[in-house]
Amino acid sequence: MSKRPPPPCMPDDRQAIIPFPFQPEWKDRMERGEKTCTSRTRSYGLAGLCFMAWGRVYIIMRIERRVLDDIAANLYKEEGCANPGEFIAWWERLHSRKGWRPEQKVWVHHFMLLQKWEEKYGPKPRQLELKAPPPVLRKKPGGMSH
Repeated sequence: MSKRPPPPCMPDDRQAIIPFPFQPEWKDRMERGEKTCTSRTRSYGLAGLCFMAWGRVYIIMRIERRVLDDIAANLYKEEGCANPGEFIAWWERLHSRKGWRPEQKVWVHHFMLLQKWEEKYGPKPRQLELKAPPPVLRKKPGGMSH
C-alpha cells in the first residue's frame, strides 16, 4: 500500500457529497480512469471532498491553479483527451463566449474513483453515506448565490 493521504471528509469532519457537473461524454473515460482531472473557471471544493457522477463516487485528491496553455501541453491525457488539440477544442466548445485564452488561469481538480482510493490506501475510517447530493446553489438575480 502507498502512503495513506487524509481520508475523504468535510472540513467539519462530516461525510458529504458535493455537486460537481460533468458532460455526459466524459462518463466512460472517467469510469475507465482515463479522465482523472478537470479544469474549471472556479473551484468546486477542497481536496478530500467527494462528488458523485453517474452513480459512482469520486474523491478530489488535490486542486491547483494553472494556465490553460500549460494544461493543454501537460495534462491533456489526465483531462481525458488524446492530444492538446482535443483539449483546446473541448474548452472552446464549453466556453464559446470567451473562447480559448492560453494565459487564462483556471482551477484544476485532480480526482479518482473512491473505490480505487480504497484499493490503494485501504478502507476509510468511517462509512460514507451515499445520500442524494445537496441541492445545487442557484444564482439569485444580481449574480449572488444562496
